[in-house]
Amino acid sequence: MDDVSAALVDVPPQSQYDMYIRNFGDMGRKQTGVQAPAEEDRIDFEVQAERVRVRNRAVEVPRDLGLCPENSADRPMQFVKDLCSDNVGDALENNDVLGEPSLSNVSSSRIIDSTLLAAFLGRVFPVMRAILDENDEEKAGPEALESKSETQFSTSYTTFSCVATCNRPVLKVLFNPCAPAYLAVLHGAVREEGPCMELDRYLSIIVIWNVYDSFSPERILVSPSLLTSICMSPRWPYLVYAGAEDGSLYVWDTREPERNHFTAGCFQRNAFRLPSFATSWQTGNHVAPIVAIAVAGYNTVVGVRKDENEQLVSLDATGGTYFWVVNEKDQSKGAISDTENGLNMFSTVRLFLATSKCESRVNALSMNQESFALDFVPTDPSHYVVACSEGVRHISRFGSIAAPSLYGPCSQFFARPVAVPSCVRYGTVDSRIFVVGYDDGTLRVYLHTDAAPQLSIPLSNHSIKEMRFGGCDKWLLWLLDASGTLFLLDLAKKEKEFPVLSQTLLNPDTGSCTCFDIPPEGKADNRAIVLGFEKGMIQLHTLSDFTHPPSSDRDEHWL
Repeated sequence: MDDVSAALVDVPPQSQYDMYIRNFGDMGRKQTGVQAPAEEDRIDFEVQAERVRVRNRAVEVPRDLGLCPENSADRPMQFVKDLCSDNVGDALENNDVLGEPSLSNVSSSRIIDSTLLAAFLGRVFPVMRAILDENDEEKAGPEALESKSETQFSTSYTTFSCVATCNRPVLKVLFNPCAPAYLAVLHGAVREEGPCMELDRYLSIIVIWNVYDSFSPERILVSPSLLTSICMSPRWPYLVYAGAEDGSLYVWDTREPERNHFTAGCFQRNAFRLPSFATSWQTGNHVAPIVAIAVAGYNTVVGVRKDENEQLVSLDATGGTYFWVVNEKDQSKGAISDTENGLNMFSTVRLFLATSKCESRVNALSMNQESFALDFVPTDPSHYVVACSEGVRHISRFGSIAAPSLYGPCSQFFARPVAVPSCVRYGTVDSRIFVVGYDDGTLRVYLHTDAAPQLSIPLSNHSIKEMRFGGCDKWLLWLLDASGTLFLLDLAKKEKEFPVLSQTLLNPDTGSCTCFDIPPEGKADNRAIVLGFEKGMIQLHTLSDFTHPPSSDRDEHWL
């Protein structure tokens, strides 16, 4: 006999929760617990509750703030007896909950979800800190943060100073090319004993500042060697590179959590961060002090592509140029190779030596050629120029013809050039032009295709140390000499040899100005310049309209 089945009533299956929620609110009870979320939803779960009484406007949250979800996994729903509106608060205070003990009776063996707690504190702490800082600013007034400037080129300035670095001079200061809201400040060796003995044992430090927070630094990077130059990645804002006097290169990855660096020391809640990678353990390291480092093609006219691998270029005092490939280690592979010598524990960023320019290569610098600075040709990142004792050498990385091979004055005195270049810089708007500062205080303007200078300006009696083009205007040039005098030149006006402004930045409280930088073109909120001083502080100046020369008597097409 065949079995025949038929569906009399087509009703979908009902779970226990469906049966309960259908009659919710009609049984004289209300919900005070929450459903335990799934494992993958614990980070972003919310309290789901339905308001039963219109007049009762209470906020219902878990007693453990959701940090102990394993304790409520076996009891997804809890209820309290419905009381009158006057006794609701008393009932909650007296923990009149079925099946839940009071907070004082909770077992001490409760396990806290540390990952969830760390994420919660990480989101809350910056907000609370910003709110407290805003309250302090409102009480102190806006004049407490910005001081009225007495210089010719700015209207106001903000001082950034860390107590632990006041005994160290500022050697370099630069804006982050990816995030101009951050500054990197290189401090030199200790001149006298400071307030932090633990920090004084490091030969050099790099302080990362946020331009909107002058109270405390964002990061403190320490180095066991004396650093001579630094640069930041144009692709990734969290990478900082530095070259040392002993020929080593260092890399810091500021994404690393502070708990990985607490062994290096701490000052005012800022952990000292050791280098993520150092080349001092590599065999192909520099044998002379490093005088300049830069990321290959950082100033290319087509822009930096983030999907390309980054290469770091280092120049030492003897003219040796090394190219390093920046690589990030795959965490899934636990194998350790010889190339990881110098990699800090829990770090992932490494440097691999790609090539080096030696005297056996075409257009290479001889090993006895003293060098001072380096910059890349914006139209071709495989070509670069090096300021050395005989002039400015034009070098091709891959051995092709680099013409002209030498820029500079042809006259010599006792087989020595009349002027020795100290710094070199390509234009940010017009890539045909680059300027060279010399140790006798002169400035020369060159075309990339011509070995002879197009313009020579005697500017100072001291060596030129720093040069920067002024943003969108290709003929505005900022310069700083060794005496701390800041110049602004307008190369488009008729009297090019006379600077728009010239001011010596020397003060008993700050000392002499040692370095400066301007934000990248088109990335800053306003026109600004940052100055570093020999007594360990920096000043961020807001430029005035005086630095915008009128366009009536200017000829921008003279070259």
